[in-house]
Amino acid sequence: MKLLTKNERIYYRSDAFLENHYESIVKSELSRVLPDFSVFDFKLKVESTTGDFNIPDLAIVENNLLSWFIVEVELSHHSLEGHVFPQVSTFANGVYTKIHSQYIAGKLKDLHVEAVDLLIRRNPPKIIVVVESASVFRKGWAKLEDQLGAKITVLEIFKSESDDSIFNISGFLPTRSKFQVIRIRKHKMLNAFRCRTSPGIQSLHGTEVPVEYDGSIYKLIVTCSADETILFLRPSPMIKENRNYQLRLVDKNQITIEQET
Repeated sequence: MKLLTKNERIYYRSDAFLENHYESIVKSELSRVLPDFSVFDFKLKVESTTGDFNIPDLAIVENNLLSWFIVEVELSHHSLEGHVFPQVSTFANGVYTKIHSQYIAGKLKDLHVEAVDLLIRRNPPKIIVVVESASVFRKGWAKLEDQLGAKITVLEIFKSESDDSIFNISGFLPTRSKFQVIRIRKHKMLNAFRCRTSPGIQSLHGTEVPVEYDGSIYKLIVTCSADETILFLRPSPMIKENRNYQLRLVDKNQITIEQET
């Protein structure tokens, strides 16, 4: 029997739980270990390009809107061919629409629907399958990774004799994107920058955030339309014509604008 020790206490691996209880543990633990992401229930039908449909368990969205994931929570005794593979295939080949954008924006109150919609349209989700036992690799579940590009995360539950629980996570976990580089140029008519609207920049729409430019700190005011974003600096420095610039976006508190060399 597999066991762990912590603080001089022995914890034994446990399989004594229901699937919905395991799903709540997965949600809580992923939220704890992924501070740069939002983890939430995703109970909305996803239809694939072939017309099949399923409902996932969870979704994970990076806080700076650079990546997102669909999460399917499974137990190792589930049939790979009859249950797990068809579901994951649906999500890997899913058609994600404005309905899904609105659903996600409703879960994440700080986000505009337009920003989420850009993320979904331009960045298909990666699929994560979370399961309670690494025994699935002996049962051929690597097929999910090889054929569908899904990732497998193993979250094991261990209990002490007094029924206290600890958890062990192995396999895939999302990591924070380093930064997003956005090419910008001076607006033709305004003393401002312009660029193509992207998910990360769309998340700043209507806000005033600090930005470093030419050795000084300014307020960056972002106004987005469907295709173009205008970026104003306040106070307003003179922006040079016919130059290429880069906006480096880590999050809304770490933004720099630099001239390309």
